[in-house]
Amino acid sequence: MFRRSAQLAQNLGESEVRLKDIIFSMGDWVWEVDEKWVYNYSSAKGKELFGHVIGKTPFDLMPPEEANRVVAYSPR
Repeated sequence: MFRRSAQLAQNLGESEVRLKDIIFSMGDWVWEVDEKWVYNYSSAKGKELFGHVIGKTPFDLMPPEEANRVVAYSPR
């Protein structure tokens, strides 16, 4: 059982490395938000475009008028 768990952990680690390589080479912004719309992952392109976004929401990146308009449509 330990051998199987170790193999699964190794496979997961290899998959994470491949995913990070793909994201890095894409040149696009890849992000993840939690259930409260708070960014908890942003690729390097996001930092280039918007600065540090981890801990912020998409609404923090919008002009206040737009954020007020869009928030009505969000599942916050």
